[in-house]
Amino acid sequence: MGKMNDIAKKANVSISTVSKALNNYSDISESTRQKILEIARQINYRNVEPTKNPQSKSIKNIGLIFSGLKDSDSKADNFPSEFIGALRACQKYGYELVVLNTDSIMQTSRSLSDLCKKFNLLGFVIAGLTISDVYYNEMLTLDIPSSTIDLDMMMLNDDDLNNDYISIVTIDTQSAINDVVNLLYQKNHRNIGLINGYANAEISIIREQAFIKAMKGKDLEINEDYIRNGDFTEKKAYEEAKYLFTVHPEITAIFCASDLMALGVYEAAKELNKRIPDDIAIVGFDGIQLCQYLNPPLTTVKQDFKAMAAYAVENIIKRINGQSMSKICIVPYQLVIRGSI
Repeated sequence: MGKMNDIAKKANVSISTVSKALNNYSDISESTRQKILEIARQINYRNVEPTKNPQSKSIKNIGLIFSGLKDSDSKADNFPSEFIGALRACQKYGYELVVLNTDSIMQTSRSLSDLCKKFNLLGFVIAGLTISDVYYNEMLTLDIPSSTIDLDMMMLNDDDLNNDYISIVTIDTQSAINDVVNLLYQKNHRNIGLINGYANAEISIIREQAFIKAMKGKDLEINEDYIRNGDFTEKKAYEEAKYLFTVHPEITAIFCASDLMALGVYEAAKELNKRIPDDIAIVGFDGIQLCQYLNPPLTTVKQDFKAMAAYAVENIIKRINGQSMSKICIVPYQLVIRGSI
C-alpha cells in the first residue's frame, strides 16, 4: 500500500497538494486533482476517492487525542491546558480541533488510521502515549502528520525519528531532575526518596534513571528501597509514603514524579505528624495549579502544557503545508520554589 509522499513524488507536487486533492479542496486545478487520484489508484493508496461531501473542501481538522485518562486526573490541569493550547493554535491558522479519547483496550479495537479517517483528521496531537502502546507503533507507519506530548525524547531511538511525519514535544527531563536534586542538596538533604509512577512505564524508567544520575552527580548514596512506585495516583503514593516514613525515618526529603502523587505524600505526612518542611521536604513534578494552595505550597517542576500543545499543532500544520517538521521541540520548564522545602 502506497503512502502520500509516494504520490507526491510521482506527481511532482507537494504533500499539501496531494492532501487537498484527496480531500476535495477547491484551490487546485482539476487536471492536477485527476492526476493525483490516478496515481493514488495505481499505488493502492488507502484513501483513493475524495469525499463526496460538498462541504468537505472547507474541513480542516486536527485531532487532540488523550490516551489513558483516569478519574484521578480530574485534579490535574494539564489536560485542559493542553486543550486550550491546541485550540488557540488551531484557531490562529484556521483549523478545527477534534478532541478524542483512547486507552490501551480501545487501541486494539480501532486503529489509529481508522480514527483519522472517521474524523477527517489531517494531523493529530496525542498526549499520554507510551512507546508500548499500539498507537505508538502505528504512528511510525502513517503518513499523517502527528506529534506527541509527554513522551520523553530519551525513550526514542534513531529509527523513530527517521519518520518525516512524527515529532515530539517535551522538556529536558534530566536537566529538570538535576535542578530538583541540586536544590535539595543545597538545603542539606542527603537521604532523598523517590515516589515514581508505574513500575514498567517508560516515562517512569526515564525519571528514575535521571534521578539516580542526579544523585550520583552529588555523590549521594542511592538506597533502592528509597525508590517506590506510586502509579501516578494519590492513593498509591500515600501508601508508599507511609512505608518510607515508617521504615526509613532517616529520609528527610521526597521527590514525587507527579504533583498528584505529592498530594498523597502530604496526606501521609499529616497522618504521621510529620511537619512540612521541618521534618520532611517534598517536591513535585508538573506544576498543576492546585498545589500552590496546599499548606505549605508545593515546590514543583512546572511544565507549560499549553505551550507544548500549541507547538505540537503548529508543527503539524507546517507538515500539512509541505514544510519539514521539527523532530524534537524542547519546551522550557520552571523550577517553582515554595514552602514545602
